[in-house]
Amino acid sequence: MAGAFYWTGFVTSVVGVVVGMLGIWTTWQGYHPEDDRFWEPVYTGLRHFIADPMRKAGRRVKRAFGVREVHTIDVHGATMTVTAGHARVRVSYGPLPNIEDADAVVAELQRRFNDLLGRIQDVNEALHDEVKARSEADDDLRRELAELRAALDSAAQRVALSGLRVEMSGLLLVVVGLILQGVGQALM
Repeated sequence: MAGAFYWTGFVTSVVGVVVGMLGIWTTWQGYHPEDDRFWEPVYTGLRHFIADPMRKAGRRVKRAFGVREVHTIDVHGATMTVTAGHARVRVSYGPLPNIEDADAVVAELQRRFNDLLGRIQDVNEALHDEVKARSEADDDLRRELAELRAALDSAAQRVALSGLRVEMSGLLLVVVGLILQGVGQALM
């Protein structure tokens, strides 16, 4: 009977460790960057504790035997060119009427002034309409981004909580397994 408790506890602990690792894997899958590997921190740690001392020892041996080290330097460059366009419109008028006909000159100047004033007002109205349209588009974009952020936050929270639930289930199974092993040891 004691052996059954012990082995049931052992199997439960192993299942708990597996379930806990599955929860950690699930959480990592939800949050990891695309180019990141799951065991990268382990590889990095092993490299610092094993490979670096071995590399240093190799350098000492080479130095002891007089082998020269070769150093290579690579230089890479990048060039970026940015061009921007510029548009301009010019308005020109024909010659003024004969200066001796003052009424015709004043009428032509009045017509040109009114034409220019109308063009300036049209540009002002167009700028006002563009500012208003851009402001409305910015407000729409802000609302859309807020909705998207809320959806992403909700999804991230669901992924994290599901991974934590599985991890906690695994931890609970490990604890139950250890308790069962303890009961099995006590009954022996």
